[in-house]
Amino acid sequence: MLRHAGKARATVRVTHEPDILDLEITDDGRGRDPRGDGHGGQGITGMRERAAAVGGMLEAGPRQGGGFRVHARLPSGEDRP
Repeated sequence: MLRHAGKARATVRVTHEPDILDLEITDDGRGRDPRGDGHGGQGITGMRERAAAVGGMLEAGPRQGGGFRVHARLPSGEDRP
């Protein structure tokens, strides 16, 4: 978190439904410096690809009022033999 948000407070919420694991991570950090060097990583793109590969979804982006949010809904696999 220090890499992107600086000093920040993070909240992690995990909810388990019958077939879904729902994860939400938020922080109140400063976010990416818009004057950055333009050499972004592949972290969020990779997380989206991995979530989709197992039939899930991932959203990530700045929060209104500051900070950042990552939300993933992933199949829990409990209904599989």
